[in-house]
Amino acid sequence: MRAAGAPCAALLLASCSSAYLEAPPPPPAAMPATTVNLSGAFCTDDPAKLLAPVKIVFALDYSQSMAVSDPTTSRAQAVLDVISRLGQSEALSIAVLLFRGDVNVITKVTQPDGTLLDGFTPSTQLDLTALSVALHVGLPAPETVDQQTTDFIGALSRVRGLIEDDILTTQTNPDLLARSRYLVIFLSDGIPTKNYPPGCQPGGLGGNACPVCLPSIEQSVLQIARLKDTGAGDVRVNTAYVFNNTDVPPPPAAVHRTATGLLDCMAVAGNGDFRDFSLGEPIDFLGFDFQALQRIFLLKTLLVVNLNTRPGTFAPDSDGDGLSDAEELRLGTNPLDPVTNHDGYGDLLKSRFPDNFHLNRFDPGCPPAEQGDSDGDGLRDCEEIFIGTSSHRIDSDRDGVPDGIEWLMGTRPSVDDMLDDPDRDGLTNLEELRAHTDPNVPDVENLAAVAQRYTLSSQGAPVAGRSCYDFRVENIHLAQTLALSPDAGPGVNNIIVSAAQVPFDAPGSEPLYRFARVQARLVGQVREPADGELHVPAEMFVPPQPLPAPVQLDGGTAAGGGP
Repeated sequence: MRAAGAPCAALLLASCSSAYLEAPPPPPAAMPATTVNLSGAFCTDDPAKLLAPVKIVFALDYSQSMAVSDPTTSRAQAVLDVISRLGQSEALSIAVLLFRGDVNVITKVTQPDGTLLDGFTPSTQLDLTALSVALHVGLPAPETVDQQTTDFIGALSRVRGLIEDDILTTQTNPDLLARSRYLVIFLSDGIPTKNYPPGCQPGGLGGNACPVCLPSIEQSVLQIARLKDTGAGDVRVNTAYVFNNTDVPPPPAAVHRTATGLLDCMAVAGNGDFRDFSLGEPIDFLGFDFQALQRIFLLKTLLVVNLNTRPGTFAPDSDGDGLSDAEELRLGTNPLDPVTNHDGYGDLLKSRFPDNFHLNRFDPGCPPAEQGDSDGDGLRDCEEIFIGTSSHRIDSDRDGVPDGIEWLMGTRPSVDDMLDDPDRDGLTNLEELRAHTDPNVPDVENLAAVAQRYTLSSQGAPVAGRSCYDFRVENIHLAQTLALSPDAGPGVNNIIVSAAQVPFDAPGSEPLYRFARVQARLVGQVREPADGELHVPAEMFVPPQPLPAPVQLDGGTAAGGGP
């Protein structure tokens, strides 16, 4: 691992042992310095400083029977108690819907044009007085037969729609979405008459008994819980049964058993909890888990990539687009511009799919709004659509390597292939990425001389929720690049350090990324820094930086973005 330092150590030893006996021999002629080493530290994010949104959906039964089950509308006060206890903060948003045979959402979200749509209202913008009035007044008297029923499936479908819409909005910030927790509180007093088979008897015996766990309702809950797979930190459905009236006889035991059994089944499907507020017990939602997602992170993958040298050959790639300068000259593309035709499709994409694109002509298929890089992973949104990756996820396959780096280096950003070995040279894709060798070309003959060498060590147990690491990467090859502009000059090498961190209790979840960028330069035999040592302190790591779509110009768009 430290072979590069051995000659220096030997020279120092010889000098110390013989300097007093004879003059040291003249130093050998300086060799061309074409590599650098990089040392640094990385600390995972402090979970206490990360905004961890909690978004609660209250789905409350307001069918006619609730006038008997909850005559004082204590469920309204239970909602207000939760908001009061959690406090009106930037991290808390609330959605409230009232259902019977129909569904009414009473919370709204303001659109950029000022219009109001059903959705989550930030708690800081809630008018608690108006919300209290709406919850206590409830719904107007039913005017149709449909409004006289109780429809769980319709209510659950609306819940799913609210969460889906919010996730789509939050996907523009994948880090925030990964910390977002969606919690549903679904309260009812009994049987969803609209959803059960005709003629079944709640708690009845024989063939006419209502099923306790109705498959169609269970499936509706599962569809909500599975929204976690879209990148959300957590999605859970909690349920509650209520009969809060001591002035009338409670429902028959069989009906109570069927109603609570169904709600309990829904909670199980939704990975949530069930509460039974009956026999005069007050409704209290504070027993549910509203804790924000604050997890200790661990480092999953650390990669150092010189964007201006091609893996394996270390040929110069002046614009860092994944094609060497020589390849671009052969193809007729511009080695100083990653998007030669300024159409949103990079030169590398066009070269890999020549049957779909024109290398040296403008391709009109990418709208200007999709020519930026929404997630900051180094791929333009149009490219991600074509490749099959997400324009709102830095790491679509959650393998610990950003989509843009995978695309440049020749692995598959849409599928976790880090343990594959497509060139059958004995190195996995992840090992090739770390070595900066080509994962698609057997190139291990001179591996010890050409590969980047990593040393990574933990600084110890987490302190204040942060895990810190020291790292050193040796033998990073430099290339003599062309000048992208007169001000920049030739020889610039942009080196990126990618750190993927994951919660310690969910290592397979979507990583949280931080990046550091440093530059070195190689012009002829002159290297900067002269001693070949680069340093990256922990403070240099920053979140991904999305790039807006380039400014529209006549005949196309200005080049922008790029890895």
